[in-house]
Parts: sequence; structure tokens; C-alpha cells
Amino acid sequence: MTCIDGASLPEICLSVQKLTPATEPAIKNYIYHLINSILISYKGIMKMFFITPRGLDMLEIIYYQRRRTDMDFSALTIKLE
Repeated sequence: MTCIDGASLPEICLSVQKLTPATEPAIKNYIYHLINSILISYKGIMKMFFITPRGLDMLEIIYYQRRRTDMDFSALTIKLE
């Protein structure tokens, strides 16, 4: 969600760390996988990350499943192929 309007790495780290304890290297690792899965993109000139249309689709699926099953985000597992 943080990347919808664009976010820098420090902004993403703060957002994630509000929800769960995570180190910056761990967050960078997740960002790497999100970029490789084309869920977010990086604009080097701006030094910001943005959500892609595919990422928006994934968010929609996550929110739909959460409403449908009334589960907590911590129980969510996402497998990308």
C-alpha cells in the first residue's frame, strides 16, 4: 500500500516496521522479490518504488480473501509462480 503513490526505501521501512519487526536488509530482500515478480517497480531517478498494475491486482485479491475468510494478514501466505 505504501507504494501506491510512490515511496522511498526509508518510507517503506517505517511502514513495515509499524506492523512487524523487520530489519532493513530483510525488507530490501522482500522488495527485490516484489520487483522480480513485477508487483512493484523502481524509478531510479526519483529513488522511489511504485506499485504496478499487477501489484494492484494482487492487493485486490488479498483484500477480497481477507474479507471472505475473515483472516488476519499475519496468517496470509502468497505463492507467486
